[in-house]
Amino acid sequence: MGASQPTVQTKTVKVGTQRLTAAQSESRQLAASSSRQAKAFAVVDSQVADSESASESRVDSASEAVASSKASARSVSKAEAKAAKQAAAASSSQATQTSRAGRKQGNLDTNKAKKIVGNRNSKIYHTPDQAGYHMNSSNAVYFNTEAQAKAAGYRKALR
Repeated sequence: MGASQPTVQTKTVKVGTQRLTAAQSESRQLAASSSRQAKAFAVVDSQVADSESASESRVDSASEAVASSKASARSVSKAEAKAAKQAAAASSSQATQTSRAGRKQGNLDTNKAKKIVGNRNSKIYHTPDQAGYHMNSSNAVYFNTEAQAKAAGYRKALR
C-alpha cells in the first residue's frame, strides 16, 4: 500500500524582494510539511505491515490450535471438536478486540454541549444548531463566537 508521490507544479513570476522572501518562507514550510507527511505515511505503512504480520501469526496460531484440537477430537465426539474450533476463533478475535479497547471512544456530543465546540485534531467547529457529532473531550476546544473559532484557524462543519 504505497503512497503516491504528489505532483510538483512550478510557476515563474517576477516579484519584489518582500514577496520573494514570503514565497521562499512558504516554500520551506510546505517542504517541511511534505516531509512530515511522508514520514507519517511511512510510519502508518509500517504499522499496517506490522499489524498484518501480527494478524497472520494469530491466524497461524489459531490454525495450529484448531489442528491440535482436531487431532484430540478424533477420539472425542464431533461436537466437542466444533467447540474447540470455535474457542480458537474466539481467542483470535478477542486479541483484535483487546487492541481496540485501549482507544477512547467519543464521549462528548457537540449537540449537547450547547456551545461552539472545535475539534483540535481536524480544526473543524460545530455550532449548537448543527447536527450532533461525537468526539473525545480531550480534543474539544470551546469558543464563545464563530469569529473566535475562525480566527483560531477552524472552519465550520458542513453538516
